[in-house]
Amino acid sequence: MRDKFDICAMILPMIKITFALSLFALSVFPAQAEDYFVDGLFVLSGLKPAVTAEDKARLQLKCGLTFFVNQRDGSFQSYFLDRDQFQRSGTISYIKVGDGTCQFDKAMALEHCNSVSQYDGKVVPDPQTFNSYLTLSQDLLDAKIFESVQTYQSWKTTGKPDPMSSFIQHRCSDISFDKVKGLLSRAMNTHTQEQSFAAQFFSNDPSEEDYELAKKVIEQLK
Repeated sequence: MRDKFDICAMILPMIKITFALSLFALSVFPAQAEDYFVDGLFVLSGLKPAVTAEDKARLQLKCGLTFFVNQRDGSFQSYFLDRDQFQRSGTISYIKVGDGTCQFDKAMALEHCNSVSQYDGKVVPDPQTFNSYLTLSQDLLDAKIFESVQTYQSWKTTGKPDPMSSFIQHRCSDISFDKVKGLLSRAMNTHTQEQSFAAQFFSNDPSEEDYELAKKVIEQLK
């Protein structure tokens, strides 16, 4: 049986690239990346098996610690707070963990994404993924992630196999991209993969200490 870290290592790229989706309204699917119209900061909830349910206020607090930036051209980036710097000097800076791009196949109603991760001072290619999802609103998206076109088509027609992962993303309502765009570090992420998972809460739930730290960051950003 895979442990929690193994599972997160397998699905991390899927999580990142699906966050580039930020995209559909009223089930009208864009044909190309330039048709994406939803952009801004988003935060993850509902990741299985690591993250438990969070109330709305706490979920928004988490935006101060980690977020995804979705762009109108279909590109995206993921970041987490440089905690050492903030706790040492009170300076807010966010470390990039990865980025990528997505293209939507309107005929298949399926999105194809490619991305790279940054950790250990290196850039590492991620596996490509294929994404299908239900748009609940422009602020809340429910995504399903597949490893190939074939598995998606099988699931669509037979219900099997199950998606590799599923989760919900929420728009960060308390802070905007304009608030953080000057705080995004260009330095390479030197944290390990495991440390990067923990900083984004892919392999652990936020602690009370995490939420208290997030409150301080959010207050400084406002």
